[in-house]
Amino acid sequence: MEYDEQLVAFEKNKQYVLKNQDIVREAYGEKSIAIVDKIIVDSDKNEFELAKRMYQKFPDRFVFVSTIEDVVNLKIFHMESPENA
Repeated sequence: MEYDEQLVAFEKNKQYVLKNQDIVREAYGEKSIAIVDKIIVDSDKNEFELAKRMYQKFPDRFVFVSTIEDVVNLKIFHMESPENA
């Protein structure tokens, strides 16, 4: 999957979680969730184990793995390359 496609998939999945955060939080609490194409496909208290399973199950797909709180509080910074300064 190309980088641009990963960014699009990331944004769609992030927006899904933000739009449904109350329902997702009630269902999964503090667990990490794995989302593929705006569908929660798995969850686990151990984010590393969840990511491992998702890599095995979906080796060629972008899988969004995070906690609800991390998504809600996500901050993305854009920085110019030092080479352009």
